[in-house]
Amino acid sequence: MPMTHSAPLKDDARYSVCERCRIVDLCHPIRLDREAREAIKRLIRRRRTLRRGAHLFRIGDRFHSVSALCAGSVKTCALNDGGGVQVLGFHFPGELIGMCGTGTQQHLCDAVALESTDVCEIPLGRLMEVAEQVPAVRRIVYRFLSDEIAHHHALLQPLVGKMAAAEQLAAYLLSLTRRLAPPQTPAREIRLSMSRHDIGSYLGLAKETVSRLFSRFERDGLISVRARHLCVKDPRRLATLAGASRARL
Repeated sequence: MPMTHSAPLKDDARYSVCERCRIVDLCHPIRLDREAREAIKRLIRRRRTLRRGAHLFRIGDRFHSVSALCAGSVKTCALNDGGGVQVLGFHFPGELIGMCGTGTQQHLCDAVALESTDVCEIPLGRLMEVAEQVPAVRRIVYRFLSDEIAHHHALLQPLVGKMAAAEQLAAYLLSLTRRLAPPQTPAREIRLSMSRHDIGSYLGLAKETVSRLFSRFERDGLISVRARHLCVKDPRRLATLAGASRARL
């Protein structure tokens, strides 16, 4: 896939997500000396904007970088055994995407923008070269790699052991609100950028089942949906349905 080169980053202030981005310590390494800061600044210099439906990368593309989402959202997907498209996950501002290509040196899935999306690209190979030369950078890199593994494990937890379709969808909606809500605010209202079909593909449910459950949850007063905006009206009852602990609300 041809690369789209953007101008050097000049104004991060308009992206409030930068403060909670998973690589913020790399972009703003306040504890590093000037030489190390300049080395990292030369690495994280390219921001790309993707239109809705555009690919960040495709299956088989050569791995060259990981990306941090600044704005928008992305879905990752691959072909299943039946030749259909299986949604593997959804990615939102502050999260990393593309890590699955580090071992094979090629991407194992497609990454598609669900809306207008901005990403910062980090050439991982060159970053590791800097890390080998600067111990402080090496510690930051190891930390964000280990944090990313923990993050992906946490994303699986709401769905582990969920058998009933209603439990799966309830757990997924609670997981989304926690991921998308701004810091220090109640996780209650979010914008759904993905379709019912994509949600069903991710959860292993038919689109019709997902639509029916959304209607049931609305009728029962658990949520309300207007266009693509979802409000969790009764998070405790939704958590009970999902089998989640109230302590996590």
